[in-house]
Amino acid sequence: MAPALHARRDGYQVVFVADACGSATAIGHDISLRRMEQAGVTLTTTASVSAELAGDYPRHSQIMRGG
Repeated sequence: MAPALHARRDGYQVVFVADACGSATAIGHDISLRRMEQAGVTLTTTASVSAELAGDYPRHSQIMRGG
């Protein structure tokens, strides 16, 4: 979380893949995500990143199935 907050503070546009990280507890994870969102960090998911990189749904579907 700290690197994302520092980058945001330094003026970078930050996108954080929320389901690609964890915490010792579920509440710790939730609070970290809330803090980042309040600081202006954009939260996303692995599936969303994959879809954007793939550029089209058939390719995204193939990637998500491991192909």
